Amino acid sequence: CAWGTPAAPGAGADPGRSAEGSLCGGAQLMHMTTPRGDKQTMWTAKARALWNDNRDSLLVSGISRGTLSVGYHRKVDEQVGLGTAFTYNHSAKESQVEVGYDFMLRQSRVQGKINHQGTISASLTEMVSPGFSLIFSAQIDHSQGKMLFGTGIRMGQ
Repeated sequence: CAWGTPAAPGAGADPGRSAEGSLCGGAQLMHMTTPRGDKQTMWTAKARALWNDNRDSLLVSGISRGTLSVGYHRKVDEQVGLGTAFTYNHSAKESQVEVGYDFMLRQSRVQGKINHQGTISASLTEMVSPGFSLIFSAQIDHSQGKMLFGTGIRMGQ
């Protein structure tokens, strides 16, 4: 089902980022096996809803096995975006929270996030020329005392 303002014609595969409105959808998967003559049925249902007004976006998704995810993104201006994500798994009695940022500069992009366990991640993408970018990234995991650093090159879009 879909409600609200439809996506603009030619907007591409991600209408949630191109026009105001809301989308919802669902899926069902049934798997049946017969190990050693026993019949076993596994059923999973998924549902998601997206709301977007070109400045704020909210995505809610759930799975019948007890996982609920909620994500919120706010476009502060053309260069700055802030977001948060929350996931709760009822079966495992676990939850996760992340908060992140995204800064677009003239020729570079700075992104980062921190999660509920104290893991801090950041990346810098420098657009050297059209179709060529250098990427520098780092991650510090305070709970395990690990530090990761990386570099990369992106050619093409």
